[in-house]
This record gives sequence, C-alpha cells and structure tokens, in this order.
Amino acid sequence: MKYQITMNDEDYLQLNIFYTYHTQRGKRVHRTQMLLFLFFSAIIILMRFLSGTEPCRILSISIFLVTVFVILFLRTPKMLEKRLRKRLKRIQKDGKLPYHVQAEIEFQDSMITKRHAQGELRLKYEDLDHVYFTKDYIYIFFTAINALVIPYRCLGAEKERVIRYLVEKRPDAWHNTV
Repeated sequence: MKYQITMNDEDYLQLNIFYTYHTQRGKRVHRTQMLLFLFFSAIIILMRFLSGTEPCRILSISIFLVTVFVILFLRTPKMLEKRLRKRLKRIQKDGKLPYHVQAEIEFQDSMITKRHAQGELRLKYEDLDHVYFTKDYIYIFFTAINALVIPYRCLGAEKERVIRYLVEKRPDAWHNTV
C-alpha cells in the first residue's frame, strides 16, 4: 500500500499540539507548569497570612489567583498554538521547513518506508512506540518525539484499511483518541 502524503503548516502545528497534550512528556510539562503556578500561589497566600494581613485581603488575593489560574488553564491551548506558529515562522524565515511537504509512505509486510526529497526512512513495525488515531490524522511515533504524520485526506477511501492494517501489525501500540 503506497500513499502520497502532502503536509502543510497546519498539519505540523496539529502534531505539536497533539504531542503536548497526549504524550507522557508533553503531559508532564503541562502538569508541571500548572502545579508550579499553584505552588507559588499557595506560597504568596501563606506569606500574606503569616505577615498578619487581614483575612478579607487574603480572600481577595486567593480569588484573584484562582481567577488567573482558570484563565491560564482555559487559554493555554490558544497560547500554545500562538507560540508554535511564531516558532514555525521563525524557522521558515531561514528558508527551511521542519517537515517534508511531499512524501510517499509505503506500508510493507515488515516495515513502513517513507520516501522524500532528502532521502528515505525505514521503520520496522516492532520499532514503533505508539500509533495514535485522531479525528484527522494518524500519528506514528517511532521515538519519544519523532513521528510520521498521515493526514486522512491523503488516504481517501483507504482510511479504514490503513487503520486496520496498523492495528493488526502493532496491536499493543495503538491508541484511539477520537
């Protein structure tokens, strides 16, 4: 099974957003940021309490910090996307892309082969870490941070066939996030 894959900026951004929220490392970074905010908020409130600040001022500080936390929590996805878009623009400014615009992916009996203008990548199925099926993409992680991105639009009517094939090849590595 051979497929022509066309990637664009949006595909690359979606991979990075997915990575942040669904992989162990990404979850750990996100969780650590939130816990640090809560930890420093608790220290500020404790310092105010120990310094003899009036209880209603401590309450107002607490309400303010909780409000900031909720806003940050709700705005994090948009802030992350904005930061990733800026980083991508900076890379493109140098005339480079962090992904291959055109590639061919071939699913063979023992491996997946990705051919692109800069060369070829061969991955044995047993070397795949995780295979994620999302609403619009298949992400095939072959290291903790490297993945093949297969947009469903490039598979056409073959989408279900490819999903079944990958599940069959790596029954222990797939995750459905739809």
